[in-house]
Amino acid sequence: MSLINFRKYLIFIFIISFLFSCDYFRPNNSNKCNKYELLKVDKDIAYRINKETGEVYFITPIESKKIISNEESTVDLSDDILKVKNWGKKTIPNFKDVELELETKWKDGKLFYRFFAGPIKRIEQLRGPYTKQWFTIIFQDKDNFELFKKTVYVDDMYSQVDYKGEREKYSIEGSISCSIEDFKEITAWSYSWSL
Repeated sequence: MSLINFRKYLIFIFIISFLFSCDYFRPNNSNKCNKYELLKVDKDIAYRINKETGEVYFITPIESKKIISNEESTVDLSDDILKVKNWGKKTIPNFKDVELELETKWKDGKLFYRFFAGPIKRIEQLRGPYTKQWFTIIFQDKDNFELFKKTVYVDDMYSQVDYKGEREKYSIEGSISCSIEDFKEITAWSYSWSL
């Protein structure tokens, strides 16, 4: 385990320990173990739910963030949020034949994405021989302001083939830590690129 990962792990353990120990110092130690529920989602991600108030904290090795307050203690995890959303195709203006496509879904404090770029033959024609080519997916709110972004490198993408077995387009899947509130704010996407 590298030193950086070890430090993140220690910080994560410290945050979780601190959040649970706060309950221990309540007067008379009443209900000291029943106030909070900890839901571990991933190796480095967890939620702490206050059973009395409904507050939910999103916990990672880097931050602890309240994602649901007392006033909004019911989260609508409707089917629309849990379903895959296809954001449609976009074409790069200077290269009308290059199409980009994005699909997203939210689950367990993460935005999952699938990104496609093609046709492969055209992208390979545009690629420079020595530079690292990339696409940046920019997630936007209703006013087209950037909420967050994710850069994907062409070298990390997989080739998809058509029914003839010919390489058709590049694709990549991944996830980004994302609260349900941030996910609900996404209404559009754009991109930047370097080919």
